[in-house]
Amino acid sequence: MQTCEEVTRTSFRTRFLEKYFPDSAKHERKVEFLMFQQGNLTVQAYTDRFEYLARFYSSAVTEEWRCRKYEGRLKHELRRFLAPLVEQAKGVEQLEMGPNRVARQQKTTSDSRSQKKPYNIPQSSARKL
Repeated sequence: MQTCEEVTRTSFRTRFLEKYFPDSAKHERKVEFLMFQQGNLTVQAYTDRFEYLARFYSSAVTEEWRCRKYEGRLKHELRRFLAPLVEQAKGVEQLEMGPNRVARQQKTTSDSRSQKKPYNIPQSSARKL
C-alpha cells in the first residue's frame, strides 16, 4: 500500500525545478544576477528582473546585502538621489521608535525574511523617477 505524501508548495517547486530546470540554466541565472545592472530599464522593469533573478541566487545572503546589490546596480543618477532618502528614512524611523525600540527592531528585521523588500519602490514614486 502506497502512502500519500502531503505536497507543499516548496516540495512541489523543488521537485519541478529538479526535473525541468537544468543546473546549467540555474547557473546562467545566478551569473546574470551577479552581473545585472539597470542600464536602460525603467525602475519597475529593473526591480521585476532583479527579483526574478534573485530567486536563483541560493547563497545565504542578508537582506542588507540584497538591498546594497539592488542600489549599487541602479543608474548613477538614481543612486545619487536615493542614498540621502534612505538615510532620512532611517533617521525618521529612529525618532518615531525611540532608542529602546530601535535596537529590538533591528534584531527582529535581521532575523525576518518575510518583510517587504526595502528596495521596492511604490508605483507612484517609480513613475516620477
